[in-house]
Amino acid sequence: MKASLNNIVAFVKGITMSFESVAERKDISLNVNSAKEELGVYFDRDMMAKILTNLLSNAFKFTPEGGAIAVSINTNPPFDSPFTKGGKEGGSVEIIIKDTGIGISEEELPKLFDRFYQVDSSRSEANRGSGLGLQICKRIAEAHGGTIAVEPGSESGVTFVVRLPPGE
Repeated sequence: MKASLNNIVAFVKGITMSFESVAERKDISLNVNSAKEELGVYFDRDMMAKILTNLLSNAFKFTPEGGAIAVSINTNPPFDSPFTKGGKEGGSVEIIIKDTGIGISEEELPKLFDRFYQVDSSRSEANRGSGLGLQICKRIAEAHGGTIAVEPGSESGVTFVVRLPPGE
């Protein structure tokens, strides 16, 4: 892994907007929001692209026409970006990807990051995959000193949260 100091906001926006044509084709609303334009975080650009691409691909795969996908970048205090040369380090940056897709049942949540695990295929036979993507995303997030978690939606949809620390 080759981590370097990068602006996570610009990076996430760039990856997300590369899905704009898919959003238009599927009539899915795609939004990216961040309270700040610059947040310095140490990360490996190739590895982080794999996480974001996997999560966004899944969101588009399981969100029907007319649905929505929202990506937001937030901080958990106390966050001092290395860009600002602040005195203390702590907190985290959160990349939140929320969709209005088919959702994930409570029973499936604990197994979601297991190797080769796939969501119940009776709900999404046309959307099957290898079952490796989320497990790889988890390993990459952990290699960055961060985490990845999933939160179920109410009736439909799902929210993935990737948390990264600001330090090297």
